[in-house]
Amino acid sequence: MTAITSIDSANCGDTVRPQGFHNKTLVLDLGTDTGWACLAGGQLLKSGTIQLATDDELEVQRREGKERTLDVRFVRLYQFLNQHLADGVTRVVFEDVEFASTRMQSQLWASLRSAIWAAALLHPQLNVCVLPVATLKHFATGNGHVRKPQMAEALAVRQPQDYTLVNEGKLQKSDGNLADHNEVDALWLAYFTLAVDRGEQSFLGVHERKKIEAAERREQKARRREKAKQKKAAEIAHQKAKKQAVRSLLKSLGPCCGVFRRQERNLAVCPKCGRRVALPKIRVPSAAGDQESVHPVSTPVPQQRCPSPPPVDVPQLPHQEPQPSH
Repeated sequence: MTAITSIDSANCGDTVRPQGFHNKTLVLDLGTDTGWACLAGGQLLKSGTIQLATDDELEVQRREGKERTLDVRFVRLYQFLNQHLADGVTRVVFEDVEFASTRMQSQLWASLRSAIWAAALLHPQLNVCVLPVATLKHFATGNGHVRKPQMAEALAVRQPQDYTLVNEGKLQKSDGNLADHNEVDALWLAYFTLAVDRGEQSFLGVHERKKIEAAERREQKARRREKAKQKKAAEIAHQKAKKQAVRSLLKSLGPCCGVFRRQERNLAVCPKCGRRVALPKIRVPSAAGDQESVHPVSTPVPQQRCPSPPPVDVPQLPHQEPQPSH
């Protein structure tokens, strides 16, 4: 059977504290059988499951109507929290259940969460953190919709030297005790908390994560838009520099037939006589702007004129005197 400890024996204060011990953290998987674990100095000190009420106690409570006035599970969880707070716990992390299948289940879970709030109200130094169920499952297995047995299997795969899978949803710890699904969830919550302390994870809720992701997407979109704008401006500047270089080169060739030549591919063509002159290669700065500016250098070309037409001999007619008219 799974070892369910009492509230008095579920105190991690009697555990030998490791070197570099600082503040302690208590993680909880809330329920009638509450899984818990205690952390300090970046190490897992102790874990287990406490039974807040037996079936007989719950039956007596229902007959007396105390479940609507002062539930014994609220009282015992509050006492359990105060014991750990007196032993130096400065942070409480619990799994945040956002949905419940029945009304009684949702009311019970709300009362257990209220016990943590009441303890935090009396201890201002207490830091309370919550983690959504889907986030914890995704951290453990990569899937936010797995069942309890898959959580136990993933823990046995992650820590084979500490946990052995004995049957569905239960693990055997290195000390020989069994860990039920409540303690398994608490252990995963403890490992997530250690990842938070290392800076690898965060206790952000679902809505905060969505806001941050949306802000990151907007920022990435703005960066892409700005990059495309700069690239387009660089391409326009590149084209202008290229046109200016070609214009300067055509002017350096001088006029032909009284006009400047025009560019046709890699030739300079006179628009009047059609005479063609090869243009030297033109180098201009790239659109990326990561190269040194190279001004176009034209090879000195002697100014060439259109050939003058050869002289034509026009025959001279003999001069005749005009005859008088009669």
